Amino acid sequence: MLQLLDFVSKHNIQFSAMGPQDNAASTTTPKIGKLTITEILSNWSEEKSIIRVELDSLTIWLTGKESLTKIDKGWDGELVEELSEIRQENRFEILNNFLKSISHDGCIQADTVEVVGATFAPPDAFKPNCENLKLADVQQECLLEWITSSLQVRREFKNFEIDCWSVEVPIRPFIQGLKVSEHLKIQCETGMTDVELEGIEAMDLTISSDEITPKAAKIRLEKFLKFGKRHEKLEIRTVHPQFFDAKRDLFSENWIVKKIPQDYEEGGEFIGKIFSGFENIHGIQDTCEFSCDYYGDAMRIFCAVYEKSKTPMTLYPF
Repeated sequence: MLQLLDFVSKHNIQFSAMGPQDNAASTTTPKIGKLTITEILSNWSEEKSIIRVELDSLTIWLTGKESLTKIDKGWDGELVEELSEIRQENRFEILNNFLKSISHDGCIQADTVEVVGATFAPPDAFKPNCENLKLADVQQECLLEWITSSLQVRREFKNFEIDCWSVEVPIRPFIQGLKVSEHLKIQCETGMTDVELEGIEAMDLTISSDEITPKAAKIRLEKFLKFGKRHEKLEIRTVHPQFFDAKRDLFSENWIVKKIPQDYEEGGEFIGKIFSGFENIHGIQDTCEFSCDYYGDAMRIFCAVYEKSKTPMTLYPF
């Protein structure tokens, strides 16, 4: 409990509207390692939810419905019941005031910021200045607002993820010009062009765009095999043209490859391994697994260093 109180004091954490003195104090707020905001919906009431805020070792739960909120606090994930309280305030207003209290020069200084499962619009005080950003399972109706708020302060990242499946929102204008150096993952349709794909620095890449052509995918695959690191993966989802053939249209003639026959396979698909024929600047000479399989008119291109299963083999008696 003492650790929690010391942390709250050091970061000037507050839950109500701040006065001038509080704003002045927040100029000395230490940099945050990781901030995660997660919303968990109630199974019993559409208007009720829990907003869990994780700030390094501190966890705050805002459980509320309309203008009544229970605030719980914990350290290392364990609840400290003595610090729980109930307030006649909306949980979203409390969240906004909390974010204001941990902000410095008008933005949230952190290494990593993640938002998971949000069904509400971002608070006004959500202005992250971070190297690593992730939006996961954010509701379609408010996704663009979260993207816009996330990119108010900076557009250069080490890691950037929009991990939101089955959403159809026009995100291309919002992500154009992003610079991502290590890991870029956007699960929803981006409308990214061949030229934009070529300009992405990150080798650890998951992208979906109907505009990406086989020619651009081949260039990216060659670049991945040359510059990719052991833990990195390449995944591109796009449409497959008529008469497309993965081996012919995506592979270099120098590569030594082997196709693994499948029970159900469409013409032009390829699932197998790339053994050699490419040069990697990090000295990686391992076999790479590769697949190009179809899903209706779409196709998924995947490549990564092949890793043997770490599950121990079990021998069963006859």
